[in-house]
Amino acid sequence: MSKKIYPNFLFVGPGKTGSKWLTKVFHNHPNIFVPKIDMYFFDRDENFSRGIKWYKKFFEKKKASHKAVGELSHDYINSELAAKRIHRYNQKMKIIINLRNPIDLCYSTYLGEKNAGWTTLPFSEELIHNSILLNRGMYSEKINFYYKYFSKDDILVLKYDDLVNDKEKFLETIFKFLEVRNIKELANIPPYNTARLPRLKFLGRFAKKTGMFLRKNNFITLFTLLRNNSLIKKLLYVKNKNSVLSFADKKELSNKFTEDIKKTEQITGLNLKNWYY
Repeated sequence: MSKKIYPNFLFVGPGKTGSKWLTKVFHNHPNIFVPKIDMYFFDRDENFSRGIKWYKKFFEKKKASHKAVGELSHDYINSELAAKRIHRYNQKMKIIINLRNPIDLCYSTYLGEKNAGWTTLPFSEELIHNSILLNRGMYSEKINFYYKYFSKDDILVLKYDDLVNDKEKFLETIFKFLEVRNIKELANIPPYNTARLPRLKFLGRFAKKTGMFLRKNNFITLFTLLRNNSLIKKLLYVKNKNSVLSFADKKELSNKFTEDIKKTEQITGLNLKNWYY
């Protein structure tokens, strides 16, 4: 792991795979430093144009005890340009990828957009009009973006299923990869959130657009405070109790992902047999 260039590791995604929970875990590890916000520096031109000095400011609070210094931006995986920029910045960057069953990811992404007020369509109709839902779960090409620029020894590909089933072992794998102490107790940190719905549809859209505005105009500190405020979350959202995709729908959707799952298995060496229906 690079000792001079920071950050020296990145969680690149995809989304809906526990990045917020991992952020909490890393904040509680004495040898790991990550900012309180997902940066989206290497994939978004409006951030990248601010320059490396702007980016490095978010890591100024790291201490000598922080052996692993990184950030979690779950859209990096979707961008080959991001992979190229990251490699140009640090050729020895350690890359963490956490793959979720693409069917579950597809539906979870839909729920996120529905919760934000971006769509009111039923899932089956949204699939027809929104190609992004399926594209997010097509992993093979995206993983190759990173294998193209980085050594396989510097890329850790995980399964979201393992996070769900055995958090302790899941974290042990990450800590070993980052070359930091394995602290088993960190697996007890509770999940960050569950599926939520806006109390009123316009509130979901308002919250999303406000966040985008604050990011774009570099009000990062204010954005972080608002996003992590539990009172604001309670005012804006309620728990979504109807967020399970039926087995029949999963089986029908699986046909769209089968070939890419096979390619992903070949590329990563992972056993993904439980992703088939």
